[in-house]
Amino acid sequence: MSALDDPVWDEQIQKSMQAAASALGQTPITPTMVLTGQTAMALAGPVLSAAPKGAAAAQLWDAVCAMAAERAFHSLHRPAPFMPEFPGR
Repeated sequence: MSALDDPVWDEQIQKSMQAAASALGQTPITPTMVLTGQTAMALAGPVLSAAPKGAAAAQLWDAVCAMAAERAFHSLHRPAPFMPEFPGR
């Protein structure tokens, strides 16, 4: 049995999706992150074509957190530069 077919995850996934919907104030899209700190912040994304590693990953995370902390920040979007890369595929 794969994790996809294992019902043990159903309740946890449903709770996670409900938390995302509550934080976004709408039906969540995937991926949704809910950052907790002084106040909870919800973000739809980020969506990446490839996963950065090392210092580049840390730099990206810092940038996401900085934008999320700015109350006036709403969204950022650009066309995908290339098709997603999936390790092992």
